[in-house]
Amino acid sequence: MVEERQGYVERNGIDPGFAYPDANWSFGGRNAFRELFARVARCDEAVIGQLRAFTQIFTGHHLYEVQRGRPMIEEVASYTDEVVARALAQHNGPYLEAWRRLTADLPLRYLVSLPARLGEIGHDVNGIIVNHDSFAYQEERVSLLVESGLVARLERLVAEKGEIKILEIGAGWGGLASWFKRVFPNCSYTIVDLPECLLFSSLYLALTRPDLGLGWSYEPVAFGFRFVPNYAADGLRESFDLVINTLSMSEMSEVQVRHYAALLKSHWLTEDGLFFEQNQDNRHLGFLCAGDILAAELPGRKRLSLRAHDLQKGVANLWSLRSFDALPAATEEAITDMRNEPYDLFLTHAWRYHEDWTRLGDMLDRVPDLSWRNFSVPWYDPAVDPNTEAGGRFIRRWLESQIAPVAAMIFLDGVYATKSARKWLDLELEIARARSIPVIGLAPVGQTEISDESRALVDMAVDWDADQILAAVDRLRAAKS
Repeated sequence: MVEERQGYVERNGIDPGFAYPDANWSFGGRNAFRELFARVARCDEAVIGQLRAFTQIFTGHHLYEVQRGRPMIEEVASYTDEVVARALAQHNGPYLEAWRRLTADLPLRYLVSLPARLGEIGHDVNGIIVNHDSFAYQEERVSLLVESGLVARLERLVAEKGEIKILEIGAGWGGLASWFKRVFPNCSYTIVDLPECLLFSSLYLALTRPDLGLGWSYEPVAFGFRFVPNYAADGLRESFDLVINTLSMSEMSEVQVRHYAALLKSHWLTEDGLFFEQNQDNRHLGFLCAGDILAAELPGRKRLSLRAHDLQKGVANLWSLRSFDALPAATEEAITDMRNEPYDLFLTHAWRYHEDWTRLGDMLDRVPDLSWRNFSVPWYDPAVDPNTEAGGRFIRRWLESQIAPVAAMIFLDGVYATKSARKWLDLELEIARARSIPVIGLAPVGQTEISDESRALVDMAVDWDADQILAAVDRLRAAKS
């Protein structure tokens, strides 16, 4: 893509001021970004095995020395396990303690959990790796998405449409994209970035999520990742449920920011679409303040804040094509998290998208005007070994985070009939019972009765009928309250 850039720009009349790296990313003299790209582009064993060590250009933090302001890493051979462990012991404590305070009351499914791959390091807290980078994502970006009601809005859209489409402008090494795909499996995620940066994010996401589809340029990739070089962004003529940019627009040139704003207005945002943006005011560094430029381009602006502390990474905003007063009531209510209580359900699974699991979700999705959320996620990081003590703890907490928020569990007898699945459904039942969550039994597809064994495990059994299922949830939820 880097080699193709000049020819594409010339053939298609793309503004070079938009297409080529500029401002903080410009190529001039001895450029650390350019040198790091050349190093990672070799894709040798050291780079692939410790890719995360080479992402300092995006985070400003030396992963293996656990410090800011250190020279850019060139080779990893000297960073032995002993060296890294000593650095963690000396410098990671403040991030660990701050992370514990920040996440004490947060549902597990919203925690930033970086895969234990590609040289990731940090303190292991019940299977979750905690370091500067995971804390940085958690502290502001994810917290803003949750507290603003954006996550609730996306959950509602998933329930209504079965899929959400997200576009991230400048994804760095892919950390936020990784979080989104874990929390929203039904998300189709597009990244527009400099092709040099796409090398990092595409490698990271492809290697940590080999179960997902990948694509380049404009062809949609359902529920996977799609990568579009910035110089080809004009050809991406479709709308998204959410567009994101964090911490990079104020490192661009004014030409680039205004070009992206034009694309937001012409193609990427619908009338009730939203653009989540957080950037620092970098004018004191000779760059710009993205918020000032966007304010002149986009009429709808809603400033975001956090309850616990002031923002450290710059002003955060939601932008839209209309003033927020003119947005549809449903959109405004979702943003402020003032919505009617949906049907929050957990469909039993054994880490597969079983036929019954998929069919039930499709059936509920087709119910007119039904607001429901499927909290079950039949996936966990394959790098986690559930047979180890730490891996077992992680799997249990991951299941607990899926089950704890729901109004009812739908126990799929067809899945339970598979012997290899039983240990997982037994664990899910145990978690539900410990939290007094009602359990509704559903017969296998094509049958009208659940087995006697399963009937003894559930509170109520119903047919494959959406009205019956929802009525059972209402009855059990009312009895519980």
